[in-house]
Amino acid sequence: MDPNQRFLAAAMQQGLLTPEQAGALHARAAAARRPAWEVAVEVGALGREAAARLRRAVEAPGGPPEPSAARRAALEVTGELGRGGVGRVLRARDPAIGREVAKKVLLDPASVPPATRARFVAEARVTGQLEHPAIVPVYEVGHEPTGEPYFVMKLVRGRSLAEVLDATRDDLAHPDGQLPALLRQFLKVCDAVAYAHARGVIHRDLKPANVMVGDFGEVLVMDWGLARARGEADAATDGPSAAAAHGQTQEGDVLGTPAYMPPEQAEGQRDAVDERSDVYALGAILFELLVLRAPFVGSTSLNIIKQVLMDAPPDPRAVAPPGRAVPRELAAVALKALAKEPAARYPRAADLAAEVTRFLDGLPVDALPVGPLGRALKWAARHAALTATAAGGLVLLSLVAGGAGLALAGKEREAARLADARAAALAAREAAGRGAPRTAGASRRPRRGRGRSSPTCARRTSSTG
Repeated sequence: MDPNQRFLAAAMQQGLLTPEQAGALHARAAAARRPAWEVAVEVGALGREAAARLRRAVEAPGGPPEPSAARRAALEVTGELGRGGVGRVLRARDPAIGREVAKKVLLDPASVPPATRARFVAEARVTGQLEHPAIVPVYEVGHEPTGEPYFVMKLVRGRSLAEVLDATRDDLAHPDGQLPALLRQFLKVCDAVAYAHARGVIHRDLKPANVMVGDFGEVLVMDWGLARARGEADAATDGPSAAAAHGQTQEGDVLGTPAYMPPEQAEGQRDAVDERSDVYALGAILFELLVLRAPFVGSTSLNIIKQVLMDAPPDPRAVAPPGRAVPRELAAVALKALAKEPAARYPRAADLAAEVTRFLDGLPVDALPVGPLGRALKWAARHAALTATAAGGLVLLSLVAGGAGLALAGKEREAARLADARAAALAAREAAGRGAPRTAGASRRPRRGRGRSSPTCARRTSSTG
């Protein structure tokens, strides 16, 4: 490390300069070939007396005092957990507490540009300020005796969401890759991002590889190295954009991972990157949870960036692997989050999470309006037990009513039969009375008028005669 780097590292360690200020001062001092302390005094970043004291401490044998030296010496590095383009993560043990931790250091401190060094320190500062169950906690930030920065984090036992998706691609029936479980993990990621946004922090590199899934249900958003706090200047770039594979973070003017970055970020419009840019990245993650591939794929980062800028994302249902069912509602939610124009996306990560929650609760989503029939069907599905009970009640009522109707109809038929029988018997008796011969007693009955006619006629004759 050159004298300017040692001076600026000591200034950051003592809280006299921010990483952004140190990076800018280092670049200016290198361009002018002047000592960094002189430039710091010249631009007003440090007072002359403070700069002089710090310079004497840096140039003294053994360098400036390191307050965390004893603490750092207590960490026992036991192995390496992984590495990226800039840093590597070491497994370490803290004997004072008896726990394992993760220690992140620069990959090659001697060749790291000042801007990258500044982003590394900024990652520690930003992550340490975000206290949320789904954001990895930072335990300690410090500098090595050589002045190189490091920070200590919680050691997460598990695997990345990218590894979970890789396993699911190989086996669609993998228990960790089933959609309900993935959606619950996705909601935790949305909660962490919503919290960061509320604190004024934009992640700018959300992707499955930066989400850790613990062995006991933990979900942690990692790697805040490209995060930017609202109102703070962005770290200087390292130069022209470098090619990167679609799953790797790209350095340079275009910061982020091409397959998950929104168009405004892919164009390098840093001032246009805001909360809705993270919503786009969350939409890309949701897309991959649904169909096990990113919205845009290609052989080079430039090819992917061209698709991000020019092409509409495909319908998830059209690119899902055979046997992977994609609900229409979630496909619509993912496509809305992936809208080219920021204004057409969900305005906040919390709004995207609310849509996914509505789907899980069986409610209609705003991204796919439904009519009265669709709402009724969703209500019936949501209240399956009540619907089944009501249907059973209707069936029972129908059976009871039907039974009562049958009984009544039977009684009516029996009454009609009896009435018909009585009528038939009466008719038979009447017919028998009219058609039968008379008895002897009846023949001796005198006919009406025969015994009285002769006297009457006699009387009439007598009177006339």
